[in-house]
Amino acid sequence: MRIQLANLSPSDIRRVVLEGPSGGRIWGWGWNKNEAVAVEDHMTAEFRNRTGVTGSTAELFVGADENFLNQTFTLTVTYADGKPGNPDDPIQYNRKDKPHRVTFTVTSVTSATAAMPAVANANQPQFQAYSEPQDLATGKSRIRIVPGSLPTTSAIVKARLGNQHGTTWDMDLSDGNLYQLKYDAGAGRFDFLPVRDERGSNLTLVLTFADGKKAFARFAGVESDINRRYPDSRIGETAWDVNSAASLISALNAQKPLIQLQSGSYTFNGPLTLNYPVRIKAAPGVTVTLTFALNNTNYGSAGAFVVNSSHVALDGFAIRFQGYTDVLGSPPDGWAVIRGKTDDQDVDVSITNLDVEAPRPGPSEPHQKALDLMHFDDKDSGVISGNVLKGGSVVLGHGPWLVADNKYLGAVARTTAQSFLAGYHLHDVVIRGNDLRQEEAEGYALRFFSFGSSDHGRWFNLAIENNKVRAGIGNPPTITPRSGEIAPRSCCSSSICRDSRGSRRRSPRMATWSGFPTSRGPSRKPATSSRF
Repeated sequence: MRIQLANLSPSDIRRVVLEGPSGGRIWGWGWNKNEAVAVEDHMTAEFRNRTGVTGSTAELFVGADENFLNQTFTLTVTYADGKPGNPDDPIQYNRKDKPHRVTFTVTSVTSATAAMPAVANANQPQFQAYSEPQDLATGKSRIRIVPGSLPTTSAIVKARLGNQHGTTWDMDLSDGNLYQLKYDAGAGRFDFLPVRDERGSNLTLVLTFADGKKAFARFAGVESDINRRYPDSRIGETAWDVNSAASLISALNAQKPLIQLQSGSYTFNGPLTLNYPVRIKAAPGVTVTLTFALNNTNYGSAGAFVVNSSHVALDGFAIRFQGYTDVLGSPPDGWAVIRGKTDDQDVDVSITNLDVEAPRPGPSEPHQKALDLMHFDDKDSGVISGNVLKGGSVVLGHGPWLVADNKYLGAVARTTAQSFLAGYHLHDVVIRGNDLRQEEAEGYALRFFSFGSSDHGRWFNLAIENNKVRAGIGNPPTITPRSGEIAPRSCCSSSICRDSRGSRRRSPRMATWSGFPTSRGPSRKPATSSRF
């Protein structure tokens, strides 16, 4: 949605805030440092087209995630020379001599799914380009420039490709960068690694030429499978049987691609690192338990597995721990039973049909934060399905992800899990058919799903449907802590919670969930359940 501003004062602007109807959505642009109400607590706005710091006109752009026709908004402009007023209320950062707050009503239809306009800037030259089918060998998506359509014969020196959802690829990035746009001048073709299926999307390619000219093309995206970004060496291989911890470690050291676990209990003294495409699966009809003996030397960031490769699958076995969490000392942020390697770009991660129980505190240990069950980072993607899980959160970044048909049994005794699922920057995520309840007394799982954590407005294509949130999940009743303990507490009383601490408070774009509109979490006491 574009908002045109006029009669601005000839002074530097500190912040622009747009408030939706009835105190709902808030968009913000401006300075963040040392602000009592930081702009990163709001959804993203873009303030553009003002001439220097004295221009009297400008434009504000915000994402319209529904039809705002006939709805009333309040716009507040804060200038750098304004009086501080009440530091807890951005509306009271009063301008010395001019009012800076205006209320207006939207007179045009807005749509979250509207296609981009045919022309972004009538004064900017255009050329023609189109998407080609994904290269199945390299996994790269391709764009072809129509011969003769460029406005100049000068060489292309810069290029940027963008989709509708905030992802950009640049030509000047180094080899190996996920967001590199590679140009083959002889073929008139650009290659890039997809981050999602771009069917139905509009792509924009902007070129800069050696003679200083610029031009752009806008065209439709095509089908792309991100799992093809990296080769899957497991295809066509034969399963390798193992029947002990030692034989499993040997198989991993030999990089066997398909490992089949025979019946038994396998004990390890540290987590297993998976740094090549591998599937570890229990043999049909057998019971397999992998037990990890906790100590204070071998458990840096993970309890059971470190996933450091694309095309990794874990299927059909149980994960348990010997010992208590006190031997771990203070686990680092992001510690999880199954941990994706930081700053990796792993696709086709599959966690299915596992029975996972996180480490628990010892009898004399105080109430504490539940250790996470899984933690995956930006650019990881895959499937988490059919598991039985007990412990802290499953943390996901970006996507695509499918989280389906899992049974979450809450936190272990004397721990608090902030949520079953936590996510940031998520896109193309389906959360379906999960069943949640709190099983152990003195364990507290405070909500179903929390999102935020420095979200930069990249939420889209998020579906939450047919999940059951049973009695026991939600804010706990008043708890009398043991001596020296702090009672578990939630920053949010909703089963679906936007974490506003350092985040942009935005509802996911193009998101759907079924259930009661307020997403209010059930009390622990009533014997009821809620469906999302």
